[in-house]
Amino acid sequence: MRQILDGITEGKGQESDIQLLKDLSEHLQDSALCALGGSAPNPVLSTLRYFHDEYEAHIKNKKCPAGICKALIKFSIIDEKCPGCGMCVKTCPTDAITFMGKKKPVILDQAKCIKCRTCYDICKMGAVRIE
Repeated sequence: MRQILDGITEGKGQESDIQLLKDLSEHLQDSALCALGGSAPNPVLSTLRYFHDEYEAHIKNKKCPAGICKALIKFSIIDEKCPGCGMCVKTCPTDAITFMGKKKPVILDQAKCIKCRTCYDICKMGAVRIE
């Protein structure tokens, strides 16, 4: 089940994976020899029940609505909101953001970005967008 979930969060999921997860979970509940084994698939079944649309977004659209699956998101700078303060430049661990001068928007290099969210978290102006 973990391999299937990893595949979905990496953008490699298939529509049949949802039913396979459900079937595996129910089979594990029915065949487990202890209470722990019987309850282990409960989180998967709960997410399938309450967040089915998110599974479909990951599989069909290759998008993560929550903005946390690194393989399915990218960060960008909203030029109109970026004051050029450089806070994101200072905190970026991979030097993926280039300071262009005060009052000029920074530039984000997608090739260097490791999607750590540091720039998103530090920017108080809302100039970093998760797509």
